[in-house]
Amino acid sequence: MTTDQREPRILVVLHLCEVGSWDEIRPDLANLDGFDLVVSTCMRANDLAAVRAEFPAARELASGVDGAAPAEFGAALGVVDLGVYDLVCRIIAGAEHRQSAHEAWQAGLRTLLRPDAPRQIWDTFRREPVIGAIVAESALDVLWAKPVALTKLREIGAGSGDSARTTLAATIEAAGYDVRVQGARAASRPGVDVGGRQVKLIAFYLPQFHPIPENDAWWGKGFTEWRQVVNARPLYDGHPQPRLPTDLGFYDLRVPEVRQAQADLASRYGIHGFCYYYYWFDGRRVLDRPLNDVLASGEPDFPFCICWANENWTRRWDGLDQDVLLEQNYSPEASRRFIRDVIPILGDNRYIRFDGKPVLIVYRAREITDVAGTLEIWRSECRAAGLGEIHVAAVRFWDVVDVGALGFDAAVDFPPHHVAVRNVKNEVRNLAPDFNGLIYDYEHVVTNNLASRGHGYVDPTHRGVMLAWDNTPRRGKAAHIAHGATPDLYGRWLRGVLDQEMEFNPAPESLVFINAWNEWAEGANLEPDTHFRDGFLEATRDALADVVSAGSHSKLALATR
Repeated sequence: MTTDQREPRILVVLHLCEVGSWDEIRPDLANLDGFDLVVSTCMRANDLAAVRAEFPAARELASGVDGAAPAEFGAALGVVDLGVYDLVCRIIAGAEHRQSAHEAWQAGLRTLLRPDAPRQIWDTFRREPVIGAIVAESALDVLWAKPVALTKLREIGAGSGDSARTTLAATIEAAGYDVRVQGARAASRPGVDVGGRQVKLIAFYLPQFHPIPENDAWWGKGFTEWRQVVNARPLYDGHPQPRLPTDLGFYDLRVPEVRQAQADLASRYGIHGFCYYYYWFDGRRVLDRPLNDVLASGEPDFPFCICWANENWTRRWDGLDQDVLLEQNYSPEASRRFIRDVIPILGDNRYIRFDGKPVLIVYRAREITDVAGTLEIWRSECRAAGLGEIHVAAVRFWDVVDVGALGFDAAVDFPPHHVAVRNVKNEVRNLAPDFNGLIYDYEHVVTNNLASRGHGYVDPTHRGVMLAWDNTPRRGKAAHIAHGATPDLYGRWLRGVLDQEMEFNPAPESLVFINAWNEWAEGANLEPDTHFRDGFLEATRDALADVVSAGSHSKLALATR
């Protein structure tokens, strides 16, 4: 697909059935960066004075019937040359919108008239030629369409009300196009049933393994962390470095077959979905290509959620944490821009939900200047967009324990943070003499986490486990290494967490997070490697199978689901 960098040319066809509707529509129309306007009305001519004052070039079309009728829409389109436009926006503001359906109508406006909506919808139309129109689930009287999908409207007879709206959709479909509903509430995809509880294992996912301009500029052309992974060397006897990929190879996440192979592999071993790190800096996104492609293509058909990685972008990949490259800035305006940016993601039918609500995770809760205000903005915007309530959780980072006091719905356990450390630096043999990092006992971590129940069950907590944590590829001789990590010990940890979920978690479902699917430069990869092979995947499958109710599933069933 050729990317068109210009802004789409927009035609807005607006039907006003009472004067007061204009004042409500104006703020949302102001989000659109330039458009031509056609207005139809069943009011007296002088009632459009406010519209004429602001849009003197607007074309007017008198109407004696409800402008919902396809015939009236077709007549409005007949006074313009559709061929010069990229997008047509249709808005109906009737008397009923100021009564029982008012809130849904406003939600529809806010969903489809966000500042970034025209560009995103235009991109959708170009990516998916079969889509001819996009409507708001909460208000069918707000619609975007591609001009070619509207050509048959002139052939439709008069009508009104809901039947006319149905006819409009049927007309678009008769022209050979589909109508997509935006903001429709997706059903929560079930996890694995364990004694009536839904268990969802979610692996954190690093969308970094593809070149981007920022990394090219900062670390050299074509940089990804594969460069660090292959250069890692053992720092003591028995240190499992380098760990190199086997089954999936040194992949590029721009390749759809790679993303599909990852999803297939994860599903085969009982992983419910991925949690993508989402890098957003006051409107600037980086490392977003893989998720964008997943959203645009609908593939793989595999559940996902996002974790806003809201820390400054630094040179941590070469150890210079204080060298800030992209800085996070916080304000009410930025909070509103962020949530409006991610609302379409949260509404995807694959998106992971808890208690029926889309799960949004924040990585560094205390970095947000006004957490309470930000959460209120997020919740309000999601309600207004027709998405409903959201489940906002915060990572239990080193600087935060009680996320409930900050206003979050739950904490996400995120080892290696808040784990019990027994330093075994002096117990390993032939340690590099200038090593200045940390080597700690993985088994000690497992034992103490299970003993403390991960600090959960007093406050709502989504438990978490980690793999063979070892960031030698990033940190070299300043690395933090979980010594003695094995698939067996990891399996014991995961099995224990799942047992505790069954016994102590009062919620009817469990989200358990695994750190991580593909953090290769931190030694936290479920993906098979040259040292552990597929051992961590097998341990995941076996732990899940062991806690499944007797007779309801088997290890073989899990392996082929």
